Amino acid sequence: MYITDDEGKVYTLTYTFDMSNAPETFGKEGLIWGILLLVVLFFAFIFNPVAAIFMTVIGIIVLAIIGLAALPWLFIVLIIVIASIIIIKLKT
Repeated sequence: MYITDDEGKVYTLTYTFDMSNAPETFGKEGLIWGILLLVVLFFAFIFNPVAAIFMTVIGIIVLAIIGLAALPWLFIVLIIVIASIIIIKLKT
């Protein structure tokens, strides 16, 4: 969106959202929304346990990326490895 003044100067109106301070922005409500997202992703695919586990892992990764869950990357990799082992066991 552009705004011009009487002198002809053009100003650009921008909106920014800093994801680095997501826990301060959302607070405890962000934690509730994160848990709700994981529960919805899990139960949306409950008909297929492999898909439910996969979508829950994707939800954890998304929560870590946007900053709602302060999880170290090593912990996320561990979750992915454990979920992969469970998925392999479920398929056999």
